[in-house]
Amino acid sequence: MELIGYPAEFNEEEGLVPIDIQDLQIKASPKELNRLAQFLIECSKQIELNTFDNESIELIDSKPNPKTGIWVQVLAEKQEG
Repeated sequence: MELIGYPAEFNEEEGLVPIDIQDLQIKASPKELNRLAQFLIECSKQIELNTFDNESIELIDSKPNPKTGIWVQVLAEKQEG
């Protein structure tokens, strides 16, 4: 598994520069976690069936005055073999 994140603030010169993430912390309601979990389960099923390239979902950002939603993208990991 590889986790890549993007900063909350947009850099006018560089755009959104990817950040390699080692650990991930999620703060969410049960409803939000369930929606994310169902999305990840569906991605997993599609990967197993080889009918998957990438999928994304936008979730609600519950921070005060969010500029955008929270975007999660899942990419299929290349299978060795």
